[in-house]
Amino acid sequence: MIETAFPGPGARDAFEMVTRAVTGGRYEVDTDLVGDEVIASPRGRYFFRFSYRGMVVDVSLRPGLVRDEFIELARKGAATPAEVARLDWLKQEMSDRLMSLPAEEVYDAAFATQ
Repeated sequence: MIETAFPGPGARDAFEMVTRAVTGGRYEVDTDLVGDEVIASPRGRYFFRFSYRGMVVDVSLRPGLVRDEFIELARKGAATPAEVARLDWLKQEMSDRLMSLPAEEVYDAAFATQ
């Protein structure tokens, strides 16, 4: 089971590709799943909970990795060509930066049993 507070379609598609959780009914989005302790995304929070055979892993993006400008511009909805270009640049820059880091520098993970 995958539960998340992040409604982004890219994450959903990636989880579906790897796990088939969406078509299997094992993928749920609940933007109220966590509170302000997890950093905000443009429409939710960067939080993912994976459950499998009695084990649970909660994963969240570490603070300081997402630029405030990205969140603000994405929430606003880029309206001008310059804003669209800037948002595209910010997405690519964040992707490049995060992909270059080891996972333990990008995510906090907490393990538990059900």
